[in-house]
Parts: sequence; C-alpha cells; structure tokens
Amino acid sequence: MKLTLDTVDKNSVFLLLVARRRLLDLDQYDKIIVSYSGGKDSLAMLLHLIEMDVDLSKVEIWHQHVDGAPGILGLFDWPCTHGYVKATGQHFGSPTLFQWKDGGIEDEMNRDDAPTKGVYYETLDGETKYLPPSAKAGPHGSPLWRKLRRAPRF
Repeated sequence: MKLTLDTVDKNSVFLLLVARRRLLDLDQYDKIIVSYSGGKDSLAMLLHLIEMDVDLSKVEIWHQHVDGAPGILGLFDWPCTHGYVKATGQHFGSPTLFQWKDGGIEDEMNRDDAPTKGVYYETLDGETKYLPPSAKAGPHGSPLWRKLRRAPRF
C-alpha cells in the first residue's frame, strides 16, 4: 500500500517526514534537548550521549510534570521524581527545566465543554512563565500543519 496523506494518520505524517530527513552530526547543534521522564529509557539516552562524546554543556534536560505543578500528588508523578530528575541534571552538569499543564492531566481528562488550560514552563534564568491556551495554535492551525497538507504525496 502506498503511503499518502490520505492513507496515513495525520499525526504520523510529521514522524514519517522527520524519519526521511538526515540529521546533522550532534556536534553541529547548539542545543540538545532530552525529554527526560526519569525512567530507564531517558537515562539510557543521556548515557548514550556521553558515549558519543557529546558536549554535555549543550544538553538540556526537560521534564514534563504530568500531574501539574511540582509537588502536587496526583495520578502519575511519583513524589520522588522531581528531586531525582533535578539531581540527574546536576550530576551530569546539564540544566534541568520543568513544564506542566495548568491543572495537570486530571483536569485535562475531566474537562467537559471547557477550553484547555495553559502551560507553565521554566526558563534557563530561573523564571516560571505561563503560556495561555490562546497562544498555542494547535496542530490544525499551525504553519507546519498547513505546509503538510500542501505537501506532495509520497
């Protein structure tokens, strides 16, 4: 079966296009972001970067608190995860930044005819900023999505 924009799940199109592109050598990037859950797979990624002799000063560790703001006990985040993720970043000398959805995943799952909430994120200078939902275009309103819809069939 030939893959086209009509035969492939729209969310998978981006992944297919990325897989077809060649990445630069890691030393050519100014920044390498590791989405770090604190689990064995994301730790393996950090260790793999070390084995590849990547300059760890270029690596940023990003962790998404699923349950909302740090310290909130909810459905998914373990109480020890925030400290563990932060300690991992300190050990490797990489800045560690946290992001979370206002109200966490539980508010998102339980919303009924209510708009999605915004996202909080930390910056390298230690600030916590808020990105309201109106600032996010969403996949169907984003320039990338419009470009993919006009892309030639592959």
